[in-house]
Amino acid sequence: MSRVCAAWIQTLWASVADLAVATPQDLLALDGTRRMNVPGTATGNWSFRLTQEEMDTISWDAVRDLNTLYGRL
Repeated sequence: MSRVCAAWIQTLWASVADLAVATPQDLLALDGTRRMNVPGTATGNWSFRLTQEEMDTISWDAVRDLNTLYGRL
């Protein structure tokens, strides 16, 4: 995960909001070519698939650590 994405996700998790959500695209720091929704486009939105390899590269330990640190378990 890039430093920018990691900082953004940590800020999100640290918020007082009851719910914090990060998309797989954020967790993987994917570029704009992997967007799930493109405003002004009538078709092809709201679908996104990850490969198993991509799932395996997400730092689930880091996500768990943030959940523990900010009481989001």
